[in-house]
Amino acid sequence: MVLLTPTRALALNNGDTFTSYTTEGISMTFQVISTTDMTCRVYGYYNSSTSSYTPAIDNFTSGKVTIPSSPSGYKVDHGISLLTI
Repeated sequence: MVLLTPTRALALNNGDTFTSYTTEGISMTFQVISTTDMTCRVYGYYNSSTSSYTPAIDNFTSGKVTIPSSPSGYKVDHGISLLTI
């Protein structure tokens, strides 16, 4: 898994993760769904073996957070729910 902070669309692979900033200046983690379709999802997940949750943004963030519509050139798919690994 690759964790990058791109400023424009990069040659990532399906499943790779990257960070982008919201309009509020908050760093948010995304995962590439399809490089062909240039789609991604907000990447927060629950690890069932350790019973821990890794959020897409800092745990201490409160208030409004706007999900970018096209972080780093990828379209956000809002229809995908929390991952369990």
